Amino acid sequence: MEKIILISLLLVLTLNANSFKKIKEFENIQKNKKVFVILSMEYCGWCKKQKNEVNKYIVNKYDYMEYIIIDKSSNAFRKLVSTGKFDTRFFPSSSIIIIDDKNEVNDIFEFVGYQSADNIIEILNDKEIMEIYDNWEIHLLCKD
Repeated sequence: MEKIILISLLLVLTLNANSFKKIKEFENIQKNKKVFVILSMEYCGWCKKQKNEVNKYIVNKYDYMEYIIIDKSSNAFRKLVSTGKFDTRFFPSSSIIIIDDKNEVNDIFEFVGYQSADNIIEILNDKEIMEIYDNWEIHLLCKD
């Protein structure tokens, strides 16, 4: 019985460890889908803590989003920051975004600095914020 519990625990930890995709190129970010982005630095302890917190309490519950982590040294980081929509004075900096077919970054919500899971969950449960782009195809048609 103890072996089954241990194997189950290891399986869950392995699945959660792979929840975030590390993205280096902007073009690899999924289009027309809500994406939770953590802008990070390689040696940032708070960045690792943020990723672990999101993995543990959020990823499985809010599985309709893609979860990515983007390092400050990457081309994807430079491209996102060049939009002027991201505050990178503090790390980690996290956002919920959607990128449309024209590669325009639409930010739904930005978290500056480390955030507890409770703070993030409060936003994810806020229908006014999260439903902004639920009718994404209609939004695209009305945009032009």
